[in-house]
Amino acid sequence: MSHTPPPLALRKLPVGATFAEAYSLVFGRLDLLVKAAAFPYLISTVLAVLSVTAPSNWVLAMIVVILGFVPYTIFGVSWHRVTLLGPSAGAPSVTPAWERRHSRFLGYALAVTLIGYGLAITIVLSGVLLAVPLGESAQFILAVAVVFGGSIVFFYMIMRLSFVFPAVAVDETYRLSHAWTHTRGQGFRLIGLTILTAVPMVAVSWVLGRILGLVFLGDLTLPAGTEGAPPEAVMQDFAVGNTGSFIVFQLIMIAVNYLLTALMVAAISIAFRSCTGWVPAPGGAVIQGTPKD
Repeated sequence: MSHTPPPLALRKLPVGATFAEAYSLVFGRLDLLVKAAAFPYLISTVLAVLSVTAPSNWVLAMIVVILGFVPYTIFGVSWHRVTLLGPSAGAPSVTPAWERRHSRFLGYALAVTLIGYGLAITIVLSGVLLAVPLGESAQFILAVAVVFGGSIVFFYMIMRLSFVFPAVAVDETYRLSHAWTHTRGQGFRLIGLTILTAVPMVAVSWVLGRILGLVFLGDLTLPAGTEGAPPEAVMQDFAVGNTGSFIVFQLIMIAVNYLLTALMVAAISIAFRSCTGWVPAPGGAVIQGTPKD
């Protein structure tokens, strides 16, 4: 038994098996999912309504974005614990108390996000500087390449550092350096796992969003020539004049998003357990697994 993380990953991530286990766990314990998501879901709903109905103000918008990490932290900690500790030891509370693990989780969430965006922005700015002396067609090609490259770097960094979240949720002494070590050679496997896990629910969310949009947002009229998502000002006016329909739409779509989040959290927790050999032991200690080919 040891609280010390292993020096290297013990095995390669089994993407298919991890995907299957994540879906089995989430859809097999919907009762726990509802319990874990109830309070953060309420916070997310309030923030979603505020983000659209509040007057345009970039300071307020930034505050809402930062506050959005709070419900994710509460739910993320709860669901990582359910996945790693089991439904008994990791049973979630409807009104969880904010503990040290939540503060650590939130701090790492902000840090990892800033690291990812910082590297992506650096790539984009470098591309802009390189594109200045080029012609229009070359600029367009470079712009596409830079955006694509920046996105890959962002998700790669997020995945390489993602193991810190399940570890912190179960109160392990674990740092970003440990996550980086344990995901060495696993970055693209983790990206593949994320895509595989997300695609089914993203497809469901897209179809459901289109249907609910017709039902609840059918009266939303866009300015002539507008395509895609409506402008913020139009959404604000619609939300104020159709509060009931807008709130019902948000309630349903946020619930679907929490289901997707639960799948992603479960997948990362299972990947962490599989690669590091982590298992819970009596008394809160940790048993490290043995290497496998």
